[in-house]
Amino acid sequence: MADDIYFGSRSNKNNDDAESFGRLMNSRPGSRGGVSDSDRAYIDNDSPRRPAQRPPQRPAQQPPQQGAPAPSGSGKKKKKKRHPFRNFIIFLLVLIIALAGVCAGGIWSVASKLRKADVNVEAALSGSGYSLAYAKHDPSVMNILLIGQDSDTIDEYSRSDTMILVSVNTKTNKIKLTSFLRDSYVEIPGYGKNRLNAANVYGGPSLLMATIAYNFGIKIDHYVMVGYYTLGLIVDDLGGITLPELTEVESRMLAEAEIYLDPGENVKLNGWQALMYCRIRHLETDFERTARQRKMINLLINKLRTSSPLKIYKAATDAAYQCESDMTPTQLLTAGFKALPSIFADMEQLQIPAEGTWSYGTKQGMSVILLDTDENAAALEQYIYH
Repeated sequence: MADDIYFGSRSNKNNDDAESFGRLMNSRPGSRGGVSDSDRAYIDNDSPRRPAQRPPQRPAQQPPQQGAPAPSGSGKKKKKKRHPFRNFIIFLLVLIIALAGVCAGGIWSVASKLRKADVNVEAALSGSGYSLAYAKHDPSVMNILLIGQDSDTIDEYSRSDTMILVSVNTKTNKIKLTSFLRDSYVEIPGYGKNRLNAANVYGGPSLLMATIAYNFGIKIDHYVMVGYYTLGLIVDDLGGITLPELTEVESRMLAEAEIYLDPGENVKLNGWQALMYCRIRHLETDFERTARQRKMINLLINKLRTSSPLKIYKAATDAAYQCESDMTPTQLLTAGFKALPSIFADMEQLQIPAEGTWSYGTKQGMSVILLDTDENAAALEQYIYH
């Protein structure tokens, strides 16, 4: 694909992204002017530098047509930048649980910095013949959808290339993660059949939540959407993350993006390296990529268990400025304390479509995942609520 970092002018694009990441780190509240030595180390990574260049301007996108392939983004604002592998978002789960263990005031302070947006899932379902009254819901389970979209900004809605449902069960004190694969070919209420990640383009989080409810019969309570660089900020503020194993293939792919790390066990990643690691593509299918997302969530939560309250608060504050949610400070505080008893428990994981319920296919000229929605709806309900 043309927007992949390993094709075309990948070095220029990598440098451009590195410079953008550096500017974002330098613009954090409380940071001093100029790029610090530590921040520069995260950006340069001891690799040869090349002059940063802006990517070529893309032609303006036409409004999405019913049943048409997903466009690259919608035009809330003119500025748009595409990236290949989008944040496998960790903000809400990581920060809520961590701050709940610190203090209620910390959660409230961070929550007040989130961009607030309203959702209306019932309105998005209007005309489809489906209502949230039909969707499975249990008051002891809170479902929060983490959305990592196809953009480095939350000023516009673009493709939701990462979708992880976090289910917090207050009866069993368990947290369960469910990854929805972006290429799943599903019915988008009001727009016909398309890839799941197109729903966020057509109608934002409201339509994405409605699409999941319509196809899989699960009610989602809240969402958090993050910008592209959020992961790097969090890892940076926490002092890096230790990857249990970096394979030779992963090391080689990182080297093509000018990240030079030897393969092996217990490899330390800084914020920029972790971000680029998550952008690795063409090693396997989307199933393996989403598994890597959930692995990173576990690594970050383990890191938080041994991090100081000051580091946790700084990571949460920096990330909050890059996030949008429908949750109020009160709701975020409630979610944090509901998740607190589960912080030391191992998290269960599932991918949708489930094993044996899908096949590859081509629709509307797109490579998609064809799935049995009834079987997957049953598997998802059994997994979350039992």
